[in-house]
Amino acid sequence: MSDEEPTRTVYTQDLIEISLESNENLDVLVDLVKDKVNEGANLRSHIFSTMCELIWLNSYILLILKKDMQNLNFKDKDQKEVIMSKTTLDVLLSLVVANHAATSELNSFSYSLSLH
Repeated sequence: MSDEEPTRTVYTQDLIEISLESNENLDVLVDLVKDKVNEGANLRSHIFSTMCELIWLNSYILLILKKDMQNLNFKDKDQKEVIMSKTTLDVLLSLVVANHAATSELNSFSYSLSLH
């Protein structure tokens, strides 16, 4: 992160929760995709495409977090807030919103990413 690039702070706990949710979503999605492939479902369907989109979104969220969180800068010694570039935060928020929209779409077809 350059000195001139605008920065923002994000709660450390929020980043942890985003990471955990993306990992859980990926686990469920991989199982759903395997089931679809094994049952010989139409892989050109909207549902399958949405599952693939969600795999990409969750993977990319984790990639952004991993890449940009290698050298964490905390706001203070409490480490409750992480300083990150505005650009990274904007990308992360866009991915999270897109992930939410795609998850809602998948839910509308009675598929859930929730672990029971």
